[in-house]
Amino acid sequence: MNIPSHNPKALELQLRKILSGIEKNISDWPKANQISEEMFLKTSNELQEKLKEIKSSEKKLSVQRKKLSEYVNQFAKPLYKKARDQAYSIHGKNSDKLKEYNFKKI
Repeated sequence: MNIPSHNPKALELQLRKILSGIEKNISDWPKANQISEEMFLKTSNELQEKLKEIKSSEKKLSVQRKKLSEYVNQFAKPLYKKARDQAYSIHGKNSDKLKEYNFKKI
């Protein structure tokens, strides 16, 4: 027995194949278990909408990650380095004092 894919595009293809088999063998399927073209189209359309939402969210997330990276490189890392350098200039390699700043001896 085939397992439904976790990939939405692959799952849609699996559904299409199953639907075509049902249509070819309609007499074998009791009415209660039949899958209609309408059911498939609704599910297919919903899958496509969800994929579009995800792609849109991924683009927004990518932009935000880029902004975060720029912030880290422009502000956070230089601030860390400035604090680290100041701590080392004041305390040298005094491990106990540097631990108070959460710096490790280099």
